[in-house]
Amino acid sequence: MITKELAKQLIEQAEYNCSGEKVEYNIDDIQALSKDGAYLVFASSESCKTSFVCYEEDGTAYFLDDWQGSYPTNEEEIADYNNWVTIDWKESPVIFNGLPRALYVL
Repeated sequence: MITKELAKQLIEQAEYNCSGEKVEYNIDDIQALSKDGAYLVFASSESCKTSFVCYEEDGTAYFLDDWQGSYPTNEEEIADYNNWVTIDWKESPVIFNGLPRALYVL
């Protein structure tokens, strides 16, 4: 299970990487997804609410590139969003089996 502490660190780092600002987030909920070790995390700050996908195995997280708009509220909605970015704010993830993932060339 992803801890609230790790989820908080991830979203606050993603925010800093995007805006350059330190913003404090609360982790409102963590939902386990059908793929073992994958979670949909709900977070909020004073100015926004959003969700992101996180993988327990390596702490990889994928965020929407716009936190002011709508966001997935359940696993079925994740694939409806095609604007996922990495914590470093790089476009890359593809939707694989309904969840964002990065492709790596070995």
